[in-house]
Amino acid sequence: MLGAVTVVLLEPLGQSPTDLTGTESSSADPDLANANGPPSPQNGKADLNGFGRMEDQNDSATGGKVALKPQELGIPSFQGKVIDPQNLAVAKAQVTAYGMPGRARGFDPNQPQLRPFAELRATTDSRGRFQLAESPHEGLRWLLRIEHPDYPLFELADLSSIPGRSNDLGLLQLHAPASLQGQVTDPDGYPLLSAKVIAMRGATGLRLSNWLEADRFPLPGATAMTARDGDFRIGKLPPGPIRLQASAPGFVAAISAEAQLQTGQELRGLQLVLQRSLPLRGVVMSVDGGAIAGAKVWANFHPPANAETWTDAGGHFALELPANATRIRLEASAPNFGHYQQSFKKDPRGQSLEIRLAQIMPLHGRVLDANGNGIASAHVGLFEQSRMRLARVAPQRSSPVAQTVCNEDGSFQIGVDPTASADPRMRLVAWAEGYHAAASNTLRFEQRNGKVPLALEEEIILRLPEGSTLSGIVTDEVGNASAGARVHLRRHGGIGNSSGLAASLAARDGEITAVTTANSLGGYSIPDLAPGVYHLEAIKAGYSPGRCDEFHLEAEQSLQVDLQLSTAAGIRGQIFGDASRMGKLRLLAISEDGRIYHAEIQASGSAATSNYQIEELPPGTFRLELYASTATAQGAWGRPLGPKLCDPVLVLVSAGQITAQDLHLDFEQLAAIHGSVLVNGYPSPDYRIFLIPAGMEGSEDKEQRRQIMDRVRSTNSNFDGKYSFEGLAADEFWLVLAPPLQSANANVGVTALTGSVGGWISDDGPRGLARTRLALDGGELARHDFYLVTSALAGTAVRATRNGVLPLKSGIGSLSPGPELQGLRRFTFAIRADGSFQVPAIPAGNWLLELRSGSYQLKRQTLTLTPGGLVKREFVLNRVKEKDQEKK
Repeated sequence: MLGAVTVVLLEPLGQSPTDLTGTESSSADPDLANANGPPSPQNGKADLNGFGRMEDQNDSATGGKVALKPQELGIPSFQGKVIDPQNLAVAKAQVTAYGMPGRARGFDPNQPQLRPFAELRATTDSRGRFQLAESPHEGLRWLLRIEHPDYPLFELADLSSIPGRSNDLGLLQLHAPASLQGQVTDPDGYPLLSAKVIAMRGATGLRLSNWLEADRFPLPGATAMTARDGDFRIGKLPPGPIRLQASAPGFVAAISAEAQLQTGQELRGLQLVLQRSLPLRGVVMSVDGGAIAGAKVWANFHPPANAETWTDAGGHFALELPANATRIRLEASAPNFGHYQQSFKKDPRGQSLEIRLAQIMPLHGRVLDANGNGIASAHVGLFEQSRMRLARVAPQRSSPVAQTVCNEDGSFQIGVDPTASADPRMRLVAWAEGYHAAASNTLRFEQRNGKVPLALEEEIILRLPEGSTLSGIVTDEVGNASAGARVHLRRHGGIGNSSGLAASLAARDGEITAVTTANSLGGYSIPDLAPGVYHLEAIKAGYSPGRCDEFHLEAEQSLQVDLQLSTAAGIRGQIFGDASRMGKLRLLAISEDGRIYHAEIQASGSAATSNYQIEELPPGTFRLELYASTATAQGAWGRPLGPKLCDPVLVLVSAGQITAQDLHLDFEQLAAIHGSVLVNGYPSPDYRIFLIPAGMEGSEDKEQRRQIMDRVRSTNSNFDGKYSFEGLAADEFWLVLAPPLQSANANVGVTALTGSVGGWISDDGPRGLARTRLALDGGELARHDFYLVTSALAGTAVRATRNGVLPLKSGIGSLSPGPELQGLRRFTFAIRADGSFQVPAIPAGNWLLELRSGSYQLKRQTLTLTPGGLVKREFVLNRVKEKDQEKK
């Protein structure tokens, strides 16, 4: 189950307009200032009585939600106001933020590998306001969802939040519902009854590979079953890119081309054609032969794709695989059973597989102190190995797979559900008041030869050393107590298993281990700490963050460290230029260590200037970057896409000083590009189009390469083959056509190789299926249509023997474009177990073919692929001597 930090906000009961730190709110919207009352000065904890409620703690053996502790409410991570299409406040809307490492592209509860690191919840009050608790970890990206029974789902992806600072999202307007109507048929055009159709959010942001194209997440409740005529309708859909996934017994699940829905639109005529499958069937049972119902079974195969299902009451399953599936890898798991996996050299279909899962008894053990005595009511959580960096330093602020509480003698028992996580390696972590946390060795739940590791049956002993304590006083620069200041404790080094953006932030600035709030006398206390190197920071509205030097905390030590806040530093100024048509501007202040602080500027009327300010900054040098509306998509690294509206400016911010810096808009009018993709004369969906800055080809300068990555944009042709890029600055670009990441389900019979755009910062420019170079003027509406004429290759790789030729059972091949095919990429493909290979739908022309299988290879050979043709050939590979390989 997902661990969650949860708070539900209610209408405040006549409290003064203070924010969660107990100081005057700096929110521009007074309605947002009092979504919660001030913290109680006692013990530095926020008093939630009358202002909110916490979900009950669920300490079952299989885990449960982690209740929000009052002091964790802190400085809100996000706040905003929800309004309806008529600009009226929306009460009782459910607001959820999912925190994830890297990109927060979406959330699917059926994908354990995307399980959030943190989950924050709130409910809007009668004025539509909400505030979410402080971000529990550094470096997370956030997906914000707003759900209300009267409106479609509202989402904001890839939001940033820094603990100690609020991200004010302003007014969030829900949309009028849109709908989709269509039909599901078989390859012969006959309608399919009771096919399941699911609406998914289309991919957002930059899509360079299959990993990033996983941006397809089912929309809650957006499901329909087809009628007798194969028709379906899905209503209450949000505007934006939408795809449909259809599945039916006996057919391969298919995903439609992307449709761009407008607010309130009813889109008709979508058609999905399901290909007949060659299913993989079997039964999942325990080692003693009992059927396991509800077990998850999934397969990965080539061409790159996957399929999944769950067993029925008798343990039976059927995976609907395409007939040409090869290299099948089968996996299965179920609660309290080991994780099964097997790769097949030969196609296992045509037989009924029998999968036996070994049972995992509940993990059991004891939590002891240094003298061997049991610790009653100690908490024990089961965490993925990949999350141990966070779990070991602050398990109470992390999301375990399962959680329980020890008995009076320190004993515990905790169930295991391998399906709750994609990581088969986990560890137990125990923590208790007065002690610092301790972790077990790595526990592995893969089964081998029908057995799970014996170590899982042994008693697990976790010994908790007594914790150290930090305390001190937070004052302002003249020595007055700073009541309500937020205090963060950060630990440096010695954590291990670091990965992703969160790890990079922790590596340079320490991982947040504990958070508390200073009481009415400015005092704070943080108990139960492990030895290590730490530093403290204090945060309070109206002041720049205070920070102490790093210090070493010894075992069982009580240490006092005081903190001092200084008058707020910041940047303010004017933006010269008419930005009224932009709606909103976003100004980023990026520190030398990569932290991003931002301000939203509302441009109204035709004023020649707009004011801005970014306050409460730490001293240092910041780079200012100005972008268009925050509603635009973001890039692969979470940075805004679209043009920079002024040249970046470096600003030095001194302690206690407000630095003035004016900015000048240097654009006349934004440009756009639109067009169509036609393959062999047919409009073709799902082809990807990249827009890449020109003029820096082959650059080795790191700053220029970063600029390319920041400014790359991508889209795909929709269901009628059209594409567009909006909001472009006057500049020179490469426009590159790349293959779909998977075959589009269209009626034109066109498929394409899977893969990403290749070599796109090489010396001669980016490469793909086609490309062009465009120089855009301000305000220009450019059009470029891609006319692609394709051919295909179907071959067999064999080797010569005394008895004739035999097919090669594996290998790899490549097609490189001839000299006359400028701007085309090189393609690779696999040789199947029967020696066959296929290369569908690549541009016609001269290509150089290479084949290799073990010690056999085909020397580079020129092939001419004619427009609309299909080349069928047998290729004989010769054994290459070791000396020849060494020479090569």
